[in-house]
Amino acid sequence: MIRFRNSRQVFRGFTRLYSTDSVRKKPITPILPQLQSIIRANGPITFSNYMRLCLSHPLHGYYTSSTPSHIFGGDQGEQGDFATSPEISQLFGEILGIWIYSTMKDVDRWVLCELGPGKGTLLGDVMRTLKKLKEKVGGKGPQRVVCVETSPTLKHAQEQIASKYLDHFKGVEKLEHYATIDELVAEESPSDWNWLIYGNEFLDALPVDQYQLQASGKLLQTHVAIDDSHDSPLHFKFASLPGDPSVVADLDTIGLKELDVVELTPDLPFVADSLGRMISSSPDKGAVLLVDYPIKHGSSTLRAIRAHHKVHPLSLPGQTDLSSGVNFPYLCETFSKQSLQVSPLTLQKSFLMNLGILARYQNLVRESKSEEERKGLAKGLWRLLEGMGEQYTVMAALKGQKTSLLGFG
Repeated sequence: MIRFRNSRQVFRGFTRLYSTDSVRKKPITPILPQLQSIIRANGPITFSNYMRLCLSHPLHGYYTSSTPSHIFGGDQGEQGDFATSPEISQLFGEILGIWIYSTMKDVDRWVLCELGPGKGTLLGDVMRTLKKLKEKVGGKGPQRVVCVETSPTLKHAQEQIASKYLDHFKGVEKLEHYATIDELVAEESPSDWNWLIYGNEFLDALPVDQYQLQASGKLLQTHVAIDDSHDSPLHFKFASLPGDPSVVADLDTIGLKELDVVELTPDLPFVADSLGRMISSSPDKGAVLLVDYPIKHGSSTLRAIRAHHKVHPLSLPGQTDLSSGVNFPYLCETFSKQSLQVSPLTLQKSFLMNLGILARYQNLVRESKSEEERKGLAKGLWRLLEGMGEQYTVMAALKGQKTSLLGFG
């Protein structure tokens, strides 16, 4: 994970952080000429606009044009650009499945909905866990399974994994898809169903804007401009320009010093409000469970990953994963205003341990058939608890439950 102390590192430090010892320009990616045309016609664009096009362009976006094997990998050195917790260990999805089952087991007409399921690993682990618990303990399973996914290729991968479990849940005939949260809220009447919505590393892919505090007290916004120079391998460069005054006026600069960074996710208000309304409108009970890495006031959380290595955020547009920290306090505030019970913000490590990940790990070790398998289980557990476990935040918001929330202490 890339962490920048302040925007001196953001704007001046990329050269030190990322090797630029060659002056030969990097390859031209399919989306690059379009980005150049937009900038030449209109001037430098905000980083959020750059990020949106790079990730979600209908033809050349990172998530819309790449195959699952190109994006997701099991671990460093394996195929893919990065590894999320579900690809690291089945334990992650099983523990989330336990939380979902415990929350919804007594609820009629409920929908299991995953945000950004990737190649479907987490979805499969959750559905398998729900199936096993339903068979052994009883309770009610989902009557619908819905995914929010923009990539046609990834949708197909998710359907293949979900097909193994759909028959085990009464009334579930197929895996349903929406391309965006906009489509989900436009098409669904949340009061018809009880919604359980969960997502792992979904919100960090929302486009982000960055602002730099100047000595004068003013904030300058990060833009992307064309770099035609012969001393950089990149086709683009960062530029600091005045931002929208109406936006800048509302940014929190309390406690910041010169060259610190303020991050703002333009789409987060709509997403947070939409998720909250889906849950609060559920007739009996509803819940949202979110896992991601958090925003840090005053610092840049922007990161760019390719082949399991950090790279320059402007390198190979459309072929590099871009993400930033999630404003969890804003989510908590929004959900609270919608009269939902909001959990404390909890480290992934604490959440998983509170729900019994160590006991489940020991069971898997006893069932393992080789030393290699046991080593893999131990490595996965370590990364979930000591690697990502210390970096990622878990939060939940519920309707229809007044007791303490399972897993949050």
